Amino acid sequence: DAISLRIRPKHSLLVANSFSLGCMALLVALALNAPLPVLIGCAVFFGLGFSIPNTLWFTALQDNVPAHLIARVSSFDWMGSTALRPIGLAIVAPIAAVFGPAVVLLVAAGVTAATLVGVTAHPSVRGLRTSVPSDADEPQATTAKTS
Repeated sequence: DAISLRIRPKHSLLVANSFSLGCMALLVALALNAPLPVLIGCAVFFGLGFSIPNTLWFTALQDNVPAHLIARVSSFDWMGSTALRPIGLAIVAPIAAVFGPAVVLLVAAGVTAATLVGVTAHPSVRGLRTSVPSDADEPQATTAKTS
């Protein structure tokens, strides 16, 4: 996440989804029984592809959702991100037993990549702009509104 503090893209969701594609390399390397040094290198890209987009997503969320709705939108986002996880964990082992772990990993990589590219192709995602402070190195002072 330290890298996320330094990058300030104008199109945060486009950059976030591009970084997320870095996760695919580890899935493919695991499926192909790659040697340990390759797995370690892919794991670094996986870590970057998993953490940087998270920071950019929350930046885009804060820039584009009214302050009084942030908690509600964040809770729906979190629920949507985790709701199907138990089902996936429950069915992946039987599927891997039938088709083999390599097939499951390659399909997971392909579906994830297709989803990321598909979402990024939508104009509302690709064109979403993030506000960048005029002096990005200076912390921005904020004042709380009282009602």
